[in-house]
Amino acid sequence: MRVIKISSCIALIMLFTSACVKNVNVNPNEKLVGNWKVTQAQGQLYSNGTPGLMLTDTATTGNIQFNSNGTGKSNFSFALFGVVFPNVYNFSYTVSDAEVRIKQYGKSDLIWTRVGNESTVQVAYYTINLDATQNVRCTLTLKK
Repeated sequence: MRVIKISSCIALIMLFTSACVKNVNVNPNEKLVGNWKVTQAQGQLYSNGTPGLMLTDTATTGNIQFNSNGTGKSNFSFALFGVVFPNVYNFSYTVSDAEVRIKQYGKSDLIWTRVGNESTVQVAYYTINLDATQNVRCTLTLKK
């Protein structure tokens, strides 16, 4: 009889304890929201799918803002392969653990594949098509 009472008490304690545990699902947007300085852009040139020259621009200028309501503003530029890539536009975005989908008004979505996702550093890459046979895979490093 005593074993049944102890077992019942343990079962009740476990039931009440598990009912009080908070769901610990982390919002993938939580670390992204804020103002980020673009500190580095790295680009690898691909010709017909074959990787070629890789360059890094550590003198990037500007920042990107991700607001908690799914909107943002991009105001930065970087130079790779003698080409300046200005990124000045307002946008809306959706986010998951794997990617950030930036919706530019009047343009195709820009998909950033997340490589690093920390509260003070974000690293992501995306592809810029130069022509039918060449593209650049750009990797951006953002810091708060």
